[in-house]
Amino acid sequence: MEICFISLIEDVGCINLRYLSSYIINNGHTTKLIFLPRYYSEGWTSEESYRYPFPDHILEQIEDICKTSDIIGISLMSCHFDNAVHITKYLKKLNKPIIWGGIHPTISPQECLEYADMVCVGEGERSIVELLDSIGYNERSWCVQYSCHCDYLVGLVDLKCKECKQKYYEIKGIIKNKDQLISVGKKIENLDELGSLDYDFSHQYIYYNNNILNLDIDILSKCFSSHYYRTSFSRGCVSSCSYCCNNVLTKIYGGKIQPIRWRSIDKLIEELKWSKENIKDLKYIDFCDDTFMSRSFEHIKEFSEKYKKEINLPFIVLSTPLAISYDKLKALSEAGMYNIGIGIQSVYEPVRKMYRRNETIEQINKSIEIIDKVSKENNKSIEVRYDFITDNPWGEEKDTEENIRFAMKLNKPRNIRIFSLVFYHGTELYEIAKTNGFICDELNNVYRTTQLSPKSTFMNELFKLLSMGCPNILIKFLLKFRSKSIVIFLQKFFTKTRKTSSKTTNIKKFNGKVGEVCE
Repeated sequence: MEICFISLIEDVGCINLRYLSSYIINNGHTTKLIFLPRYYSEGWTSEESYRYPFPDHILEQIEDICKTSDIIGISLMSCHFDNAVHITKYLKKLNKPIIWGGIHPTISPQECLEYADMVCVGEGERSIVELLDSIGYNERSWCVQYSCHCDYLVGLVDLKCKECKQKYYEIKGIIKNKDQLISVGKKIENLDELGSLDYDFSHQYIYYNNNILNLDIDILSKCFSSHYYRTSFSRGCVSSCSYCCNNVLTKIYGGKIQPIRWRSIDKLIEELKWSKENIKDLKYIDFCDDTFMSRSFEHIKEFSEKYKKEINLPFIVLSTPLAISYDKLKALSEAGMYNIGIGIQSVYEPVRKMYRRNETIEQINKSIEIIDKVSKENNKSIEVRYDFITDNPWGEEKDTEENIRFAMKLNKPRNIRIFSLVFYHGTELYEIAKTNGFICDELNNVYRTTQLSPKSTFMNELFKLLSMGCPNILIKFLLKFRSKSIVIFLQKFFTKTRKTSSKTTNIKKFNGKVGEVCE
């Protein structure tokens, strides 16, 4: 059986979808992958693209690719909800079952069933394979008497016998009916079962230069314009922060923080050798694990030694402050790690408690001292990216101001990333915000927002100015006199490449009801 996946995110690397495709292929089925980044055709960034529907001629090309597949899958995050609805309605004419997957269908399956024929909840590899097995009716021996395979394949009508119904509804993680009990997909404990990321271009397509084209290594290399390759070493996180999707995943998988699962080092090195041989002008590797350094020192040391010997390219990791230790950091630095991202989120204590952050301010400072110490000992600078969350309605300006004052103490050059707090459905913080009246219009307050676009408040603009390298003395002055117009002026002064939108206001945009487009 064949499933055609449509990815709505801007990232062409799309790690989880490529793992899913690889697993499906290794289990006897076939896939097509359609990547729909807007940037390479329309100039929209991730902060903007989700607000706009795809052009009609692109929908037609998607339809043409999907029509020979047995089932269509759409992978989405919450901000892609409008486009998922829009594309699903367009593809209904094919009379193919359409399944939604990804974090949003996982956290809000009942809502998604209003538009999709079925949704995948949780990790989907085993669930999707079981679904494809079940609709491979030419190989089925059961229920020939009633010829239920046609009904079963489409999944849109009642099945005739109890055996068919049981097989149809018993797949864990596949929800096809609002009355069905919610179950979650079975996890793969040994991540080596996933295989390597699927980069077989023979069945992959991309929205590029205003058309859907066959993806190839040249286009992929252009999409990786910074000459990087993104992959992951693990699944899971040591935390269950109240604002994060891991908060929901913890609930649906039994209410306990799940242990992180790791790929074997040899399998990872094998994949990275492929990237080194195939990605043109490859300059560095980007590991996007939530907390790369949570593995034991023994494993970090083994990885570092093999990576240095076999790959020997600079690389980036993410970590929580608590996972950073001197020995781990030194081994990784010597292997080529030149950049580390640290999630601080907030240093304002009432907000930290609300976010359920585990580390103390003292532990955050200790991790920064360790990075500085290793940099000096190795005589090799380790760039640090500090992540903060803003737009917290409870913390108001006090939260952001405390973060600014903390950031001013960080060593230069300081790479500061600011994210907007979004109340994702099903998280603990979403429930609190709902109770407190901060979510009045879920479609516009949640689905049509993104953490990549902080509000244009004085404090947020001042934080951006600090991240551009503005001297502390100017920041302190502006904290006292609070002139947003001066802050905006200084932003333009400190950067010559300030992003501005070239789009006009008469372009079609989602507005009104879900998936509804205004002219």
